[in-house]
Amino acid sequence: PAAVGHLPALRVLSLNGNHLTGTVPETFGQLTMLQVLNLDCNQLTGALPTALWPLAFRHKLRKLRLNRNHFTGTVPGGFALLDALQVLNLDDNLFTGVVPTARGVATAHLGP
Repeated sequence: PAAVGHLPALRVLSLNGNHLTGTVPETFGQLTMLQVLNLDCNQLTGALPTALWPLAFRHKLRKLRLNRNHFTGTVPGGFALLDALQVLNLDDNLFTGVVPTARGVATAHLGP
C-alpha cells in the first residue's frame, strides 16, 4: 500500500506472504530509515522502481528480500551502491540481464 511510504521513521517492513499484487509503490522511496524490507512470497509485478534508491536509503538498508514474486526487467545498478546491504534475495522472479554485484553483501540469493 502506497500509504506506507508516509512513515519515514519506519525501520522494518515485512509484508511477505500476503498475496500482494501490482507494483511496488514509488512512495516506498520515502522510507529513508528503513533497514529491513521483506516483500517476498507475494505476486508483485513490474520493474523495481528507482524510488528505492535515494541517497539516504542507501546508507540504512541491511536486508532486502524480494524473492518469489513476478518482477521483470533488469536489476538496477543501484544494488552495487548499497553499502550497508548484508542480505539480498531476488530469486524466483523474471529478471533478465546481469545482476550487479553488491559490495558488502554477506548472503545473496539471485538465482532460481
